[in-house]
Amino acid sequence: MKKQVIPSISLFFACITFLSLNGCSKNKISDHLNFSCKTNYKFTNLKACLEPNENYKINLPNNWKREFFVSKNESRLYYADTTKELDKTYISDIGLYFKKTNIDQDFLENRISELKQDYGMQVIDSRNIVFQKKKGLLIYVSKETPVTNTIELYLQNKNKSFFLIKIDVYGNENQHERLCEALSIIEISEFY
Repeated sequence: MKKQVIPSISLFFACITFLSLNGCSKNKISDHLNFSCKTNYKFTNLKACLEPNENYKINLPNNWKREFFVSKNESRLYYADTTKELDKTYISDIGLYFKKTNIDQDFLENRISELKQDYGMQVIDSRNIVFQKKKGLLIYVSKETPVTNTIELYLQNKNKSFFLIKIDVYGNENQHERLCEALSIIEISEFY
């Protein structure tokens, strides 16, 4: 009987270790995409951008172009580092949409179909995720002409409203590095 206890305890701890290293450690969006992102992106002279209705806050460098658009249906923030050429940076769009929508498997399938048919995008990855305690969907797509890589993250918010966080990277140069940098900003932002 003692011989069975030791292997059972060893198996238990092996399972716990596996789950902690693989299942529970995906706190970053980039982890869900299996990107090898470095963790020390250096941004200087950051300014907190608080959405006018205080639904989200994001820290951006002072010299970046940013613009809020607020209506009765949505609240969006566009931003980009306009000190760089388009093929060396990324464009991000964060939106809170007030239309009651279920961010579920049907939504995912409809969005993927739309991206393929209407925009000629190829799906690289799509999955359910949890980010900042919000359930959501992650879609990673690309297009050959013009060369575009896009990440869309849909997060279900209170009252069935939802966040859409979108990152567009244009051109072939350092695609993953630019996506990782963009994701690092999102990962330190706050969505309420």
